[in-house]
Amino acid sequence: MAFFEWDSIYSVGDEFIDNQHKRLFQIANRFHDAYQAHQARTVLGSIFDELIDYTLLHFKDEEELLRKHNFPEFHQHKRNHEKLIGLVSRYKEQFEQGDEGIEERVLDFLKLWLNGHIMGMDRQYKPYISENSIRTNVRPMQNSQRQSVRSKQANKPR
Repeated sequence: MAFFEWDSIYSVGDEFIDNQHKRLFQIANRFHDAYQAHQARTVLGSIFDELIDYTLLHFKDEEELLRKHNFPEFHQHKRNHEKLIGLVSRYKEQFEQGDEGIEERVLDFLKLWLNGHIMGMDRQYKPYISENSIRTNVRPMQNSQRQSVRSKQANKPR
């Protein structure tokens, strides 16, 4: 059983953001599994870096979605993201300094954050996004995706 279990109760009503949340759960589970397997600190550090990078990307995408939907609590939500980034940065510093027990503190923090932030802060915008749906499940395609679609269309029999 995974340390962090995704469940539909975490859904915020946007497939793209839900998928990002699922990915955050997966990365957090990899950190947990690596820690439990007593893998090298370099492995844990690499997973921690991935978690930080993906969190920053997720926050940017989520804030863009909230801005597009004119979510009235946008600024508060953004401030909460900034606080979380500050906390994660401090944990990363402690990790890099080799602080005793930092891995357990990171896992405790992740559990609280993933459950608390998604179930609390993120779920606040769910009804608002559903009511004011502009484009909840569509994201601009990357150039490589466009080229792939064009190639498939060009090869279709007419």
